[in-house]
Amino acid sequence: MNVRPSTMSQMLDRLEKEHWVTRSLAPDDSRVRLVQLTEPGLSFIRTVEAVWQERLVAPFSTLTQHEQTTLVELLHKLADAAKIDR
Repeated sequence: MNVRPSTMSQMLDRLEKEHWVTRSLAPDDSRVRLVQLTEPGLSFIRTVEAVWQERLVAPFSTLTQHEQTTLVELLHKLADAAKIDR
């Protein structure tokens, strides 16, 4: 994610304070922390996804089916390229 470890720790501290994630030690390496989404965290993500899906209905409806398919394909291509650059 190209963020400093201290920044990531601060973000995780806030998420943990809201009970959206938990952190635990990795069983095979005590230097490693495992981060897991909690049920309230998953519920929050699902709520946000639903809001975004609802907000995208109108803009997507202005595109033809072919344009929608092309847009999705291009977004997948960008996402794949972002993974390769790491």
